[in-house]
Order: sequence, then structure tokens, then C-alpha cells
Amino acid sequence: MLMEITAKPIFGITITLITYLFGVWVNKKTKSVFLNPLLISSLIIIAFLLIFKIPLENYKKGADFIEMLIAPATTALALSMYKNIETIKKNFLAITIGCVTGALTSIICVIVLCKLFNIQEEIYLSLLPKSV
Repeated sequence: MLMEITAKPIFGITITLITYLFGVWVNKKTKSVFLNPLLISSLIIIAFLLIFKIPLENYKKGADFIEMLIAPATTALALSMYKNIETIKKNFLAITIGCVTGALTSIICVIVLCKLFNIQEEIYLSLLPKSV
């Protein structure tokens, strides 16, 4: 019965929305940057799938639909950035430093974790560009 329910796209959509809304509620109550809705939602979904032994493919059927909706949101963000181009120009140095620092931190984390967990070189090299 559970596998039948989880095999439908509505399962992935529903669990994602419910856990995200719960994450928003927790974030508002705690006002902690470490308890952000995306992190909370991800952890709950991972735990739920592991506890009930639900295949990731079942969840992804609905999650892929949500992912498809992200593209228009990204376009809307680009339009907003274009409208605020003068502010971006004024803060160019700070933005650049933030982006470079974030990229370097991500690359270093991938390198350290791959060395720590003795990951094969092919996998290691394929993770580096994704980390940026």
C-alpha cells in the first residue's frame, strides 16, 4: 500500500511542501539562520525515505515537477537583478569577493572530504566543477 502511494508524483510534491512549510514555521519560531527551511525540509525528507525504505525514484517523480518550476523563478530573479544593476555595480567588489570566497570554500570542502573518505580520482574530479 505504501509503495503504491509513494510511486505517484503527488507524494513527492506533498512531502516537499509539508516539510518546507514545517521548516518555515521552525525558522520563524527559532529565528536561527542554521535552522533554515531548506535544510530542515531536506533532513526530514531524507529521514522519512530511509525509515520507511521508500526508493528515491518514487520521491523524485514529484520532486522533479517542483524542480521544473524553479527555472521560471530563476528568470524572474534575473529580471530583478537587471532592474537593480546600479546597486550591483556599486557593490561589485563585495559581490565578487563573496562569490570567490564561496567557490574556494566549496572546492576546498570537496577536496578535503574526498581525501578523508578516500574517494576515487574520477569521482573526485567530477565533483570539483559541481562544487563551484
